[in-house]
Amino acid sequence: MAEIIEKNHDEEFLFSEANGTLSRGTRTLEQSTRVYRGGDVVILISGTYVLATKALVDANAAADVSIVVRKIDATTKDKPAALIIRDAEVKAGYLTFGDATVLSDLTAALAKKDIIVLPDAA
Repeated sequence: MAEIIEKNHDEEFLFSEANGTLSRGTRTLEQSTRVYRGGDVVILISGTYVLATKALVDANAAADVSIVVRKIDATTKDKPAALIIRDAEVKAGYLTFGDATVLSDLTAALAKKDIIVLPDAA
């Protein structure tokens, strides 16, 4: 029998978030060659958010870093999307980011926004 592996669900990366609209906001994702998924860590560059990489974080230390909430296809044009922008607890193993990047490259920037990265089994 073939093994079936289920992909992560939207919002599965979240442990908790603040009430109401305190944690979430709508921001614009830049057109990309890949579909953005829930748990993608993005960084604000030139007015739109792109998938965070170590190089972008290092070059833009004060730039805003947030997390995509749900899958969104921005392969044809920039698209608005729901992001976790502050006050949340997230699962480390469910976050994704650009190549040559490790989670420790992003945790300080996320912590500045009170987005706390926890082990998956917390």
